[in-house]
Order: sequence, then structure tokens, then C-alpha cells
Amino acid sequence: FSSAQVSERRLRSTSTARSKSERPPPDPVSSNQNPSSVRLRVRWRSRPAVALVGDGSMLMLNEVSTAVATGAPAIWVVLNDSRYNMCAQGAQVLGLTDVDCSLPETDFAAYARSLGAAGVTVRHAGELDGALAAALGATGPVVVDVHIDPRADAPTAGRNAGLLRDGAAGGTR
Repeated sequence: FSSAQVSERRLRSTSTARSKSERPPPDPVSSNQNPSSVRLRVRWRSRPAVALVGDGSMLMLNEVSTAVATGAPAIWVVLNDSRYNMCAQGAQVLGLTDVDCSLPETDFAAYARSLGAAGVTVRHAGELDGALAAALGATGPVVVDVHIDPRADAPTAGRNAGLLRDGAAGGTR
């Protein structure tokens, strides 16, 4: 299935009447904000901290070991297609060729278990709801390794227009 299907099912927090100081910041989604998922979970123990990340982002962090060491029950949902797919599709749209965006096949569930966290692998759409429910019910950190189709369009939401605006492929700033 596609990353868009996972995004449609991603967990949404319910809003309650709280003062501004009691409300947590938005859940981290992008790789540069991902490390804060552990910090959020430590601070707001009553709310799950869920990071929806690509496999490239997951390869760049060590927060799972931090969550294990601190006991923070943070959750990572990894969209695993063994490539920097958003970059690959962006390069294709821009007409760039010979751009290698491949990543080594990585078993993120095994990686999580090797660090002392729980790890679950999802290979079929029908397994996703159960895996997310299990992750939400866990008392420690969990990595949900969701295998997605690399041929499905990434949810770029204007990313390519931004690349052009910032000068990629001869665009103007």
C-alpha cells in the first residue's frame, strides 16, 4: 500500500479543554523534528507521542535507544520503501536523471528489538490497524516498520514547487 494510506490512518490526538501551557506542541512528523518525540512522551505521559517518518529519516537518528534508556513509550511508524522516495520522485518531476536515492533494505523491527524496544513489521494493509493498536497499548518504545510501495506517489504537498523556488534544477529564488 502507499504512504498516503498510512497517513490517512495515522493517529490523531483528540483536543480537550486545556490551558495553553498544558497543551503539548504538535506531534513531530519531519525528520528534523523527530527526536522531540521522546521528549514529548517524557513530558506528557498521558498522551502518546507518535512520529511518522520515512526510512531515510529513521536511519539518521538514535532516539530509539534514548527511549529505551529513559523508558519513554514513544512510537515510530516508519514508511519503509528502501529509498529516499520523496527525493527520487521530486528529481524525476524536475527532469533530473541518474539520481541515486536508494537505501539498503533495513529491518527496522529487528533494529528496534536489538536496542530493547518492541518492533512490529507490517507488509499488508490489513495488518496496519492491529499494529498501531498494539503500539498504542505498549508500555515502552515501539517501532512499526510499514513496508510501502516505492512506485506510489509520495505526498509531496508542494515540496517540488519549493525546490524550484529555492533554485533546484535552474529554478529562481
